[in-house]
Amino acid sequence: MNPHSMDVLSVITGTAQLIQLAGSLAKALSRFIVRTKYIRDTIGEVHDEISELQIAVSEIKKILEKRPKQLPFERDHHAKIHRIIQSCHASLETLAREVPELKDNTGTLERMRRTIEHSLKQERIKDLIQHISSYKAVLQLSLTTLSLGAIWDTTRSQKQIENEIRKLTDAIRMSPHLSLGRTKKRATPSIHIHNAESEAEEVVPEESALEKEIRDWRITANDVATAVSLNDFDGASVDSRSIPPNSSVSVETLPLYEEDTYDPEPDHKDVPNSKILRCQLDANQEIVQYLRKCGIFVKAASYQQSGIKLMEQLLRIDTPPEINYDVSARVDFKHASTENLIDMKEELADIFLQSETVETDLEAKTVLKSLLDDEVKRKADQIDEGRRSRLYHKLGKLYFKQNNIIQAEKFLKRALEGRQRIEPEPCELVEESAELLVQVLQEKQALDEARGLREWVRRELHADATLPSPSIASHMTQDNASSIDLTCAYQWCKEQGSKCNPKFN
Repeated sequence: MNPHSMDVLSVITGTAQLIQLAGSLAKALSRFIVRTKYIRDTIGEVHDEISELQIAVSEIKKILEKRPKQLPFERDHHAKIHRIIQSCHASLETLAREVPELKDNTGTLERMRRTIEHSLKQERIKDLIQHISSYKAVLQLSLTTLSLGAIWDTTRSQKQIENEIRKLTDAIRMSPHLSLGRTKKRATPSIHIHNAESEAEEVVPEESALEKEIRDWRITANDVATAVSLNDFDGASVDSRSIPPNSSVSVETLPLYEEDTYDPEPDHKDVPNSKILRCQLDANQEIVQYLRKCGIFVKAASYQQSGIKLMEQLLRIDTPPEINYDVSARVDFKHASTENLIDMKEELADIFLQSETVETDLEAKTVLKSLLDDEVKRKADQIDEGRRSRLYHKLGKLYFKQNNIIQAEKFLKRALEGRQRIEPEPCELVEESAELLVQVLQEKQALDEARGLREWVRRELHADATLPSPSIASHMTQDNASSIDLTCAYQWCKEQGSKCNPKFN
């Protein structure tokens, strides 16, 4: 069935079939829980997963039956939920085939229990159960995404809607089942993407069918959250364009307007004037900040990219008339606008990082590299040491997150050096880079360098920190080295190091 023509009744039918199958398997597993004296963790865990799955799908069915209408932005999301339900049903059927004892009533319970336990230890069965667990997590979160339309119908409090959406987006972002690479136990095939600018290759994990289905679900879940959060943002209601449950309207049934390419002025730029662009840019940035507040970072990034394009258009337009004849004012205006554009690109990288997925981390890295490439090309009198150091710090932190210790150490050292050159020296920022560099050095097992850097931070940035006791100081200044109380000195160093780093306790 075409996903664009997906109707609620098809999803309801799919949920009913999945509920029946999950119920059958859960009931079969429950025999071993009720009748045997003890139950192995593996069987109990599988039983709980399938039972929780059945409950979630039953709730989805109730929601859809209670509110069968579709809003335009919900249609694709319903289609992705239906796809998840179909895949989950197929996984349960495969599990039933691979472990036939689940439906076998001819043997003794003890013999079947041992056979099932043996089957559940096989890698392909463990992977299958992991898939079912991931589908269950998605369908549990779908309870909230499906309820967003109903929340808007019954709630006029935008604050309550914001809270619900923020809880949803936080749950999606933190779920180990919904983030690529978080739950992998074994290495997966990778693809290498060549970057022409850096002449290097990015190694990206190859996406599985399961990961693609979850990614597609996340995209439409973000669409739903965005539409509900921005409802009435510009005074227009999304509810007025709801789709009846039995509607056959789809993208394919609409006229193909794009086939008509008539244009009497093909060279016309079709760019608004600067005043309109400024108003559009202001509105764009309001939406970006609101989406970030709601935790809808992927959509916030998309709007931020649109805002960057608006800013670039604004830069290409002539200088405003009021300063057109003032050379100094024109230069200042152009410089300020260019700096604003750079700030917007850096903010785009920050939004990508907030999303906390492998894909958005790669997007953030691309943006940060581009900004740094432009930054190092600046003339000596145009260097922004604060921005350059900040970009080095963010890129170093990202490399550390990706376990690229060599790159992380390199860029964090540059961030630390650069922040020390700023006048007046921003002690908090210097310490931020130093502390992160300490973690990198510890990961590298360069424990002497890490502890030395911590001591430098204590001496240079915390001058009022506890100093060695007079007894130790007097011992260490005596001419006779053999008279130094090494035990006492060592104890003091240990105490001071422990205060800075609990890891050495």
